[in-house]
Amino acid sequence: AEILTGLTCEAARGHPLAEVLPFTGDETGAGGSTDGGLHHGAGYKGRLLDLSTSPLRDPSGAVAGAIVVARDVTHARLLADELSHRATHDALTGLVNRAEFERRLARAAASATHGRAEHAVCFLDLDGFKRVNDACGHLAGDELLRQLSEVMGERMRSRDTLGRLGGDEFGLLLEHCRLPRAERIADGIRQAIGAHRFTFNAETYAVAASIGIVPVRKGQARATEVMREADAACYLAKRAGGDRVHLSAPRPGGAGAGTDDEWSRGVVLAVREHKFRLYAQPLVSLGGGGPAPDCEILLRLDAGTGEPLRAHVFLPAARRQGLMAALDQWVVREAIRRLAAWQSTHPGATPPTVAINLDDETVTAGQVFPAVQAALADSGVPPAALCFEVGESVATAHPTVTARLLHDLRAAGCQTTLEHCGTGMTAFTSLSRLQPDYLKIAGHIVRGLSGDPVHRALATALNEVGHALGLRTIAAQVEAPGELACLRRIGVDFAQGFAMGRPEPLAW
Repeated sequence: AEILTGLTCEAARGHPLAEVLPFTGDETGAGGSTDGGLHHGAGYKGRLLDLSTSPLRDPSGAVAGAIVVARDVTHARLLADELSHRATHDALTGLVNRAEFERRLARAAASATHGRAEHAVCFLDLDGFKRVNDACGHLAGDELLRQLSEVMGERMRSRDTLGRLGGDEFGLLLEHCRLPRAERIADGIRQAIGAHRFTFNAETYAVAASIGIVPVRKGQARATEVMREADAACYLAKRAGGDRVHLSAPRPGGAGAGTDDEWSRGVVLAVREHKFRLYAQPLVSLGGGGPAPDCEILLRLDAGTGEPLRAHVFLPAARRQGLMAALDQWVVREAIRRLAAWQSTHPGATPPTVAINLDDETVTAGQVFPAVQAALADSGVPPAALCFEVGESVATAHPTVTARLLHDLRAAGCQTTLEHCGTGMTAFTSLSRLQPDYLKIAGHIVRGLSGDPVHRALATALNEVGHALGLRTIAAQVEAPGELACLRRIGVDFAQGFAMGRPEPLAW
C-alpha cells in the first residue's frame, strides 16, 4: 500500500480515505467495486486502480469502517486499450479499419433511418498507386499511404471518419453533411492527393484518386447497401478515367434505383427482349500511319423512359452479379450481326472496323473466344473488322490468361487493344509479351496533359514505348483543344473522346 500510494503508514494513518487514495472514477459506497485513476502526485498520475470495498460492522450490525482492496491494473488496462485500438484501427496508417468504419456507418445509417440526419459516404481508390509499389517496393508504398492518410485527414471535419478499407482503398463517412458539401470535401481531397508529390531515391511520383459518393438518407440507409453503392460509384469514376468524383444519388423509383437482384433480372430480360442498344463513338486519326477502328461500341439500355440508360447505371450491378461475360458475348453477337447486315447492303466494300471492350470478368471467364468464333462462323464478316479491347488491370492480375486470349484473337484474324494504359506498370513491362495491335492511353493521363508535366512525360513514354514495339497509339477521353494539341506534338496516332465526337446510336 505504501508503494501504491507513495505514502508511509504513519503519514496515512488518521487521514480520510479520499486523501490517501485521491481517486478519479465512479464513487464507491460501503460495498462493491470500482476502478479509476490515481492522482496522488506527479509520480503517480495515470496509475489505474481497481478498488474493492467491504464494510466492517460492529456487533450491533452498524458499519464501523471498511476494508479497501486496491489492485494496480495500469498495465492490464493499457494492454486492453492497445488491443482494443488494434482491433478497430489500421496498423499502418492509424486510421479506423473496415470493421470499425462499417460499425460507425451502421450507426449513422440508423440515425438516417429514423429521419434525424443526412450523411454521405465516400469510397476512394488511388489511381497509380501500384505503379509506385512496383517501382519502389512495398516499404515506399506504405510510406506513401501514410502520407496520403495525413493529406486526407487535414481536409476533413473533426466529426468525420476516415478509414482504410484495405490496400489503397479508403472510406470517408461525412456525418450531418448534405451532398453538395460532401462533393466539395471529396473534390478538395481529390485535388490535394493529385497535388501531393512523393519522392523516393531522387525520383518523384504522383498519384490520383477516384472517389464515389452516395448519400445516407431515410429510405436508403442499410449500411451494406450504402457501401456497395459507394464502391460501385468509385468503380465508375475509375472506369471513366480516374482522378474524378462520381456522385451516385438514386431516387426511389427513378432511373438508377433498384437492388442488385432487380438490376440483374433486368439485364437478363433486356438481353432476351432486345432492349439493349448499341452506340458508337468515333476514333480520329491525328496523322499517324496505318488504319484504326472506326469507332468503339458502347452499350445503352432502353428502360422505356425515352432516354436510354448509360452503362454506368446498370453495369455495376451486372458486374457484381457475375453477368458481364454473358453481356459481352451478346454485344459480340449483335455487333457481328450488324456488320453482316452492313455488308449485305454494301457488296464488295470493306466493312467498318469496330472496337469492343471486354470486361475483366469476361477475360478471366475464358468463354469469349469460342463465342467470337461461333458468331463469326458463316457470317461473312472478316475477323479484322473486330478489335477487342482488354484493360491493363486484367493484364496485370491475370497475365497468362490475358496473353492467351489476345494470342487466340490475333491468330483468328481479329485486332486487339490494351486500354487504360498508364494506371500501372503493365504497359511498360508486358507489352512485348501481350503483343496487342494498339495501346490506348488512359483518360486520366490525357486530361492532365495541359497542366501537369508528369502526365505529359508519362504520355510521351507510353507513346514511344508503343511505337518502339510497332504498336499504334490511341488517346482516350480527349475533351479539350489543349489536350488534342499536346497529343499531336507528342506524336500519338489516334484520339477518341468528346472533342472528336459524342456517342451516337449505331446507324447500321
